Amino acid sequence: MRHVPATVKALGHGICVREDGDFVQHFVAYASASGLRCHDDMIHAATIASVLHSIWDNRNSRKHNDAVIDCNAMIRNVLLTTAAVRMRYDFSSSVPSGNPLSSSGLHVDLHWVPPPAGWIKTNYDAAVGDDLVGVGFIIRDHGGKPLLVRGRRFFSYSCEAMEVQAILEALDVVRQSFPKFHAVEVHTDSILALQEMHRVLQCPPEGGCFFAAIAHAKSLGALCIEHVCRERNAPADWAARTACFGDYAWGWGIPLPEPLLKLLLDDFLFDPS
Repeated sequence: MRHVPATVKALGHGICVREDGDFVQHFVAYASASGLRCHDDMIHAATIASVLHSIWDNRNSRKHNDAVIDCNAMIRNVLLTTAAVRMRYDFSSSVPSGNPLSSSGLHVDLHWVPPPAGWIKTNYDAAVGDDLVGVGFIIRDHGGKPLLVRGRRFFSYSCEAMEVQAILEALDVVRQSFPKFHAVEVHTDSILALQEMHRVLQCPPEGGCFFAAIAHAKSLGALCIEHVCRERNAPADWAARTACFGDYAWGWGIPLPEPLLKLLLDDFLFDPS
């Protein structure tokens, strides 16, 4: 439960967990007062309820010799469930404003959500320097651990073109270094790059240095390219800005720079050892 940020907040604000105490009794008391609490507290209570439901569902599955889900999948399910609840609540709350699409209440403070087991997720970004562009990407497994962080520096004036190249670079690394993974999520904070990548995948070029990467991407069992807000792409943004000073690569087992490690842990908890 402590892997879910909203649960941690609730455990620290109003719910007492002791070895000699009744957790369910404390939780019921906390939830019953939700009408007197703020919206965030209700979301925290909903998060704990989702966790308890998942644990009980796993317990029943194990008792009847059915398949159970692992901890990472459980965290993903809880995050997705509470995010959906929050979005519905925020949308209905914003309707009286007359312009719900511009309401700050629609903002969902949802951090990186781990993909299903067997998937890997790639975040990338590009940053402009003096007559050059740095591109960086981070490849993580379904448990949140960074498998590879890489940055490259190019002489270019077009950040938009390098955004697309960053995606292709990441897909090429997946092809060469992680061939056992057949499902990939790619997250970008550039809507133009997302549109261009969809065009490239639908009408791939007949040659070029990324021909093999594009062909491999089209052969994957699943490929999802999604747009995310800039705040959710902070680790990749750091990787791109650092690449403006020179090429680098950090694989799993190599200590990550403290600023990047902090951003990754803020994004999603994982065991950094």
